[in-house]
Amino acid sequence: MTDPVEERRAFGQELRALRRRAGLTGGVVAGRLGWTQPKVSKIENGHQLPTVAEVRAFAETAGADSRETGRLIARIESLTITVSGWRTLQRSGIAGGQQDLSELESRSAVIRRLDPSIVPGLLQTAEYARVMLSGGPDATADVGGGVEARLRRQEKLYTGSQRFTYVLLEDALRRLVAEPDVLAVQMDRIAQLSTLPTVEVGILAADRRLPLAPIHGFSIFDDHLVQIELESGAVDITSPSDIQYYRQIYDVLDAACLHDDAAREIVASLAAHFRSMVGSSHVPRSSVTPASPVESNRGQRS
Repeated sequence: MTDPVEERRAFGQELRALRRRAGLTGGVVAGRLGWTQPKVSKIENGHQLPTVAEVRAFAETAGADSRETGRLIARIESLTITVSGWRTLQRSGIAGGQQDLSELESRSAVIRRLDPSIVPGLLQTAEYARVMLSGGPDATADVGGGVEARLRRQEKLYTGSQRFTYVLLEDALRRLVAEPDVLAVQMDRIAQLSTLPTVEVGILAADRRLPLAPIHGFSIFDDHLVQIELESGAVDITSPSDIQYYRQIYDVLDAACLHDDAAREIVASLAAHFRSMVGSSHVPRSSVTPASPVESNRGQRS
């Protein structure tokens, strides 16, 4: 796999060559674009990835024709998508992955999460989290450490300095991904957290027509990053146009959600449903769905 760091450095060097071909200094380009000279330096050295609009402005300032500008834009768009395989993500362990995600969340004022399959990590109980982090291909994974790290991440829900918004599907919450008693307590937890001023939970009711069908879950960190979990790894997207597309998907689905007391009524009904199943002979333990490789080894599906 091509090293993304090297690709960004090579792209920056191409921009530097374009500037020098035009006989311009970094300071001159910065002045014309209203940037600082250090910003030009960081972009040209591959330390800062420019946006599509910034690449277009840089190229036009350096006298690039439309064909060359189009090629540079296509290249920067490809660089704004980073794919990491689960073996790479596994190197830091479950707890390390949770710490990385916690740091990313701390740098964001608003985190939006759409999850069409499970309860997001920051809303999980310890018991639910243990199920989600167990059963993967790495038998040596520190599940206990991962659960502790996930629960530490949840502390930021109580600080009041950030906002966390969620779109969840009722039919997904109804799935038996854990034992009924675990799920009942998990529903209680969602209802409880939804009353915090930092948390907003939207539920897409099963009896409502979806304005669109979400293909996969994703998280939006402010408006600068989208993260997508795959069965074989993860994708980070920083292209402004792609981020805007995911934001539109989120907003459309959020508008179709039930919120506040109406959402809490749904999760309360689900909690009662799961409690009625506890001890039932109709719920064999084998019916519980095992966690996916990404969920178990990366531990960051949130």
